[in-house]
Amino acid sequence: MGKRENDEIVHSQKMDYDPVLNARVQRIASPIFEQAQLMRSDVVYKIAVIDSPEVNAFSIPGGWIYLYTGLINKVGTDDDALACIIGHETAHVVRRHVVKQMSDEDVKGALVSILGLATANYTVYNTADTLFQMDQLHFSREDEYEADKYGLMFAYNAGYDPEGMIRFFSKLEKLEKGEQDPAYMEDHPLTRNRIDRAKALIKELRANSGHYPDDVDSATAAAAQNVEDQPSSTNMPPSNAGSGSSPSSAETPVIPAQMPSTGGTN
Repeated sequence: MGKRENDEIVHSQKMDYDPVLNARVQRIASPIFEQAQLMRSDVVYKIAVIDSPEVNAFSIPGGWIYLYTGLINKVGTDDDALACIIGHETAHVVRRHVVKQMSDEDVKGALVSILGLATANYTVYNTADTLFQMDQLHFSREDEYEADKYGLMFAYNAGYDPEGMIRFFSKLEKLEKGEQDPAYMEDHPLTRNRIDRAKALIKELRANSGHYPDDVDSATAAAAQNVEDQPSSTNMPPSNAGSGSSPSSAETPVIPAQMPSTGGTN
């Protein structure tokens, strides 16, 4: 699941293949995907950029994640904020939130999970009809909190500053107040409770070596991380986690959105 939808996205949307931009996105995403693999290893995570002024991001089943250039421009040079956004979308895949919303009556293709920071209007890629139709399908608020929770964990353990998400939330609040993008904000507004909860999660991560002590899935990921961190492993522990500096690992090749042929189901 996901390959067909990805092919339709690539053919219907203007993709941005700028090598510098894609190298940056891939560099930031790669260590986050490594963290996601500790919780869900059946998915090959991939990322691509859509050339659009929208401040948005989304994921589809099979591990495909898409960022809009409008969102990247809004984030600016803050790699940590972009890492947290990618972590959020990756968490939607890991926790199978898209699949939870699917039903035979509602969907012929795959539901697209728009970054749930403020909206509940989700794009449906209907392979038997016009692409990018809008449908009123919703993640629960709890799904969004869960995506925040694990997205922050992925970003933190990949070596990024989780406060980047708070900084991005602040930018969204300014968008909302200025009504620069009211359609994006109207159905699922960025609540103060959500911001406060994210701050509490960050505090918990920092106090517990990057994991949530009362969370079984988090503990499983921590155990897997400990195995990988043994001297025989080629993966080094993220010593700069939460420090505000981005990982210094070598960049991996950018994966063009139209090329992947494998991947698990969301």
